[in-house]
Amino acid sequence: MSRPELGPVALSVPVVGVPPMSVWGTAFVLLVIPQLPLTYGNAVVGMAALAREQFPSATRVRPGSVALSCGLGNVGAALLGGMPMCHGSSGFTAHVRLGARTAMMNVLLGGTFIVLGVVFSGQVLVLFGLLPVWALAGFLAYAGLRHALLVLDLRGVPLIVAVIAAGAGIATGNLAVTTLIALAGAWLLPGRHAGTAPAGPGSVQSDLVGRLDDRADG
Repeated sequence: MSRPELGPVALSVPVVGVPPMSVWGTAFVLLVIPQLPLTYGNAVVGMAALAREQFPSATRVRPGSVALSCGLGNVGAALLGGMPMCHGSSGFTAHVRLGARTAMMNVLLGGTFIVLGVVFSGQVLVLFGLLPVWALAGFLAYAGLRHALLVLDLRGVPLIVAVIAAGAGIATGNLAVTTLIALAGAWLLPGRHAGTAPAGPGSVQSDLVGRLDDRADG
């Protein structure tokens, strides 16, 4: 394997500007619409549920507030020429399992990214490329397994809906199908509360069921 070339180090400050109107339509069709199901499930509802399970005192972390902070972050990133982003419950799970417990983790992670972007902008891809693919695959597999185990909170009708929704999404390769089936089950099926496992106020299952009562906040 050839040795990576880092190149010279130089300061690089992003230029603030509004994306041209000519790309708004394309971005909406190619980025916004396909991303909505994943963002809603993984970065809004899932993020709020996991946060309140791991930290029951985090009562401010609700789907509405998570969606608002994610939206504001994307607007700021767009003005700086950045890519779309979201909170992501997978990253949250990984951070917590690796020991993160306070906001200092956000400060350290965000500060590291700022330094990389401003000082090492020409070397970022090379530096990230030093991470072995097998290590990245291990991280993703671990986070995916932790999320898959959340189905153990379900019983009866909710469990059936979850299995059908996941199976339909895998068969079609379309997460929107999974999202629509899951939402239909959460909002329309009778007895959706009766099939849940006993859970405390901060558990994933109680939060997902409780979002029916939180819809006014979102």
